[in-house]
Amino acid sequence: GIINQNVDARLPDGILRANFINTKWAYNITDQASASAVLNHRFSDQWRLNAIAGVMDTRVHGLGVAVPNGTIMANGDWTRNLAAVQTSERDYNAQLNLNGKFETGPLTHQLLVGADALRIVTSTAAGFTYTQLDGTLIAPVSSTNLTYVYDKINIIDRSKYAERTDGIFYNAGTITTAPSYRFGGYAQDLITIVPMLKVLAGVRYSYQNVLQTNVLTTQTGAEVSGTAADKADRAWSPKGALIFQPLPTLSLYASYANNFITNGNTVDINGTPLAPSHVDQYEAGVKSELLHSGLFANATVYRYRNSNFAQPVLVNGVTSTYRELTGETTSDGVDVDFSGSFSSNFYFNAGYAYNFARYTNTSGATGSQVEGERLTNNPAHTVNGSIFYTFDRPGLRGIKVGASAFYTGQRLGGNNNTVGQVGNYSRTISLDGFTTIDLSAGYTYQRFSILAKVSNITNALSYLVHDRYSINPIPPRQFLTTVGYRF
Repeated sequence: GIINQNVDARLPDGILRANFINTKWAYNITDQASASAVLNHRFSDQWRLNAIAGVMDTRVHGLGVAVPNGTIMANGDWTRNLAAVQTSERDYNAQLNLNGKFETGPLTHQLLVGADALRIVTSTAAGFTYTQLDGTLIAPVSSTNLTYVYDKINIIDRSKYAERTDGIFYNAGTITTAPSYRFGGYAQDLITIVPMLKVLAGVRYSYQNVLQTNVLTTQTGAEVSGTAADKADRAWSPKGALIFQPLPTLSLYASYANNFITNGNTVDINGTPLAPSHVDQYEAGVKSELLHSGLFANATVYRYRNSNFAQPVLVNGVTSTYRELTGETTSDGVDVDFSGSFSSNFYFNAGYAYNFARYTNTSGATGSQVEGERLTNNPAHTVNGSIFYTFDRPGLRGIKVGASAFYTGQRLGGNNNTVGQVGNYSRTISLDGFTTIDLSAGYTYQRFSILAKVSNITNALSYLVHDRYSINPIPPRQFLTTVGYRF
């Protein structure tokens, strides 16, 4: 699907899952492999060590036609241009945690000290050229317009033109390799002052370095460095909490935490890379056990505030690519969840969440976000619920069945509006809420297990609108099966 640019955003009528405007042979393939190892060592009843290491490799390659961003004519005619994707990413991660329990006078301490490291190497292909199946090279529109036309169709009347069905080959012109790594160290202490009063204090140090890229020209083998230099970000992130437990089955808490979000390769008006944006997280809640621990109920209220959101800078009255940390976004919300097990066979959980995420302070300059507008793709209300039952009678022992329902409320799709945008229109699109229901059944016998699941059993239809150029239906009814064997 497509939302036209510079007009009021509206979901076109009659968009079905079958309305596929890509080529019949288009594909997008993802291959993924991972491995991990875990080491646990107990020094004593009070001290233990945990180590985790892993690697994950993801490769994506696909070929089809480009997204029709504003290129569809009013009568539905659309010239389809070829587009390809070829990326890979390899992640190396490691984590080490030391947990200990000790006393200092009347105080009891539960200490956690740890460190983690992550190295990511991505490769992205670009500068694609295309050939027919017989090897004939497809010429671009011109030497200055490297667009490769496949054919023309009409998205309203698909019989208007004879659509091509023959496949295409592609070759990558360049491959850009981008390495980065992150390291963090952290420590926290949960201190019991008296049995009903506890204090949590902790801090984390994070260091992230995005290294200069390497660009390989596939035809000649020549390699050059990317234009952006290395960029390192550092941040201290404190956290703390106060926990009050007047009863063994009831606890109340209030907490504060801080984390950071990097701002990529954006720079300020002096050409200096922007520092990370910091997010303050405030929470307060209650946790309770009811009906002799047969029911657990939790409720949380929160406020997450990014008080130095990157905003565009005006240069001579014109919006530029420079940014400054003057904006603010705020997310207020409530989470309520229940879980219980009234017997060894029956288990359930349910939850409700309310969220109000919006821009709360902007520069007001042309191109900046509109203060007070809700962020896109943030539903105000979400609800979920699940029930599971495990049979233990002879002949049925090992069988487990379940059902789950998920409700996603009204939300805004498209792009948020900006100050001074050209044209009297809104770039957001209102999307109605929808509900999906899943059913599952599984069987376990000794070391063998099998799980079958039907998701979105009612085949509910709704849409994900990430930007103004892309409308994607939610996944239709699907059947999934997982077979496992435990060694």
